[in-house]
Amino acid sequence: MRLMPTHTKALLEANASRPPSARIYHTLEIWQSSFDEPARIVANVGDDVILGIEAGAPRDGGAMVTFIACPLTSDCPEQRDGQQSNLCLGRPRCDRCHHDVAGL
Repeated sequence: MRLMPTHTKALLEANASRPPSARIYHTLEIWQSSFDEPARIVANVGDDVILGIEAGAPRDGGAMVTFIACPLTSDCPEQRDGQQSNLCLGRPRCDRCHHDVAGL
């Protein structure tokens, strides 16, 4: 079984290509058919942030959208060919997150 690039390796590559003064935002966007609009959150910032969606994204490509501030941690397990990947999310008790992004 061949190992695919890990989350850490991808971040190292992204960090190497960014200017030293650029800030990294850890975001999560959830599209679900029962939502009127996607749930978008940004981890560990004090206020909501307006960020751009990648130009080639399948939805809202190139758009500037609001991500809701929420304390959040993520753990991406090792990925292998043919194995479904799981994303583990955690958050401290946070009324704002519970209120704004139900179910997380």
